[in-house]
Amino acid sequence: MTHVVDVNYELASAMKGNLESIKSERGSVDINERTNTLIVKDTREKIAEMLKLIERLDKREPQVLIESRIVEVSHQATRELGVQWGGFSSQTTGGIFPHTIGVTGGINPGGPNSPQGGTAVNTAGTNVPMAGIGITLGHINGTALLDAKLLAMEDAGDGRIVSMPKITTMNNKKALIESGREVPYSTTSADGTKTEFKKAVLSLEVTPHVTPNDLVRLEISAKKDAADFANTTTAGPPILTKRAQTEVLVANGDTAVLGGLFSNTDQDNTRKVPGLGDIPLLGWMFKGTTGIKNSEELLIFITPKVLE
Repeated sequence: MTHVVDVNYELASAMKGNLESIKSERGSVDINERTNTLIVKDTREKIAEMLKLIERLDKREPQVLIESRIVEVSHQATRELGVQWGGFSSQTTGGIFPHTIGVTGGINPGGPNSPQGGTAVNTAGTNVPMAGIGITLGHINGTALLDAKLLAMEDAGDGRIVSMPKITTMNNKKALIESGREVPYSTTSADGTKTEFKKAVLSLEVTPHVTPNDLVRLEISAKKDAADFANTTTAGPPILTKRAQTEVLVANGDTAVLGGLFSNTDQDNTRKVPGLGDIPLLGWMFKGTTGIKNSEELLIFITPKVLE
């Protein structure tokens, strides 16, 4: 005899293999993919056995709401210390040419009629911070001027990048959330130069498995890729990668935490006038220092909730 069975929750093609293992030698199992229907032909006893198996397997799977928080905590501190030396001197001679002789700083010269001269020595860097203290020395007749500025800056910044993706998926089905950009890269071959793209994204993959005792086993794969445009090469910028992959077992509604992905940068730079910057004690007046410290940590919080 022939029996047609509508499959509600499972794919008929996936259930076909289970039925073929119990059919008789004369029986057959066919499917109609458009209607997700099974067409079984066998003896009455075998068909009854198949119907019991279909009823047992064709059950609604629970859905799982995945709530996550991806937090990147960063701390950056920058210190700069340096001295600017400048000034000018002007002297009138008795000759026709040159009638006036002036000496001024080589950077941004102020000229003999300026209230101050240019900067002859600058160890404060290109981004000049606020002056901590300044001193000006002048000749009594106004023909010479020397000015010096002690420049100091300290900047501390704390940054927090928070992403809160949320997605619902079926039990035993992978959920993927991805956000970011595709970075172009140039590749050269015998066919010429062409542009390809690589992903620099923040992504989270979670596959939940609900157990009969109301626990959820999570297969987690999280990564944060970012393009380092500060160190771009001729081919393109390098991709900085942070990745975590694990399996955890948590109760329904509880939160699993992944952490410990650290990145630390410590950099010190010194600028100085050759020779003068190496003089003991007085050398600090002719050199400047910059210190940069940067630390980052990636934290991932994942909370599964089983939906009835």
